[in-house]
Amino acid sequence: MKLLKLKTLLRLAGNVDLFSTEENFKYFSYPKLYWRLNRYSASSIRDGVGQLVKSGHVAKIMRNYRPNFRLTEVGKEELLLKFAVSRNKGRWDKTWRVVVIDSKRTSKSEVRWLRSQLKQFGCRNLERGVYVTPLNISKGIKDVLLRQSLLGGVTVLETKKFVVGDDKAFASIVWELDELVEAYLEFVSLSAKLIRVVRSGKELTDKLKREFVSVSDRWFELLSVDPGLPTGLLPKDWGFEEAKSNYLKLAESVWELEEEEAS
Repeated sequence: MKLLKLKTLLRLAGNVDLFSTEENFKYFSYPKLYWRLNRYSASSIRDGVGQLVKSGHVAKIMRNYRPNFRLTEVGKEELLLKFAVSRNKGRWDKTWRVVVIDSKRTSKSEVRWLRSQLKQFGCRNLERGVYVTPLNISKGIKDVLLRQSLLGGVTVLETKKFVVGDDKAFASIVWELDELVEAYLEFVSLSAKLIRVVRSGKELTDKLKREFVSVSDRWFELLSVDPGLPTGLLPKDWGFEEAKSNYLKLAESVWELEEEEAS
């Protein structure tokens, strides 16, 4: 799915926590979407929304002869598939899965396809042809390989033991978690400042809109790079929950100010 469509879906999620069972999505008019997606032209936004309505990712209703749109369950699931953090459910079973691709028994096109599949499964490339993940993907990847007749070109290992080193240190190095910790801290600080400004404001100025769009784009980027590792492998100061809370508060504050102006 193209970037514009994914960003449209995230904007339509509004202040709803995608990672909970809540589905009380608000309706957005075209004008509300135009400024929230100001990196794109109005015609591109309309085309993208129209395609999302046809695919069932977005629902459309008419209010006062004007179209309004909201995220559907299909749209929510599309976002969750995009963001690896949605895989972080339950406790870790203390098992690492290692996937090795035999380039001599797979074609270049098959290797490219396998790379994309392994990325979707949450695997990280260690070196050429070797991927690792703490997620329980063994059955899923086996089913995929079986359907594509690629079992002979791939080896999947499971291990619970590090002879040298430890799990958290390994995860931190492989997924570069220190950088993500800093990125979350920066986002928390930035979003907290904007929340205070929006809540103290009397109108949603163009400057506030631009700042909200910038924060929203940054939130999208963080969700896109979060590896979705089990909690037991994350640093103690991992900032996802606080960042998510701040973004939802900010989105709600912006919505409320926008509604006040319209009333």
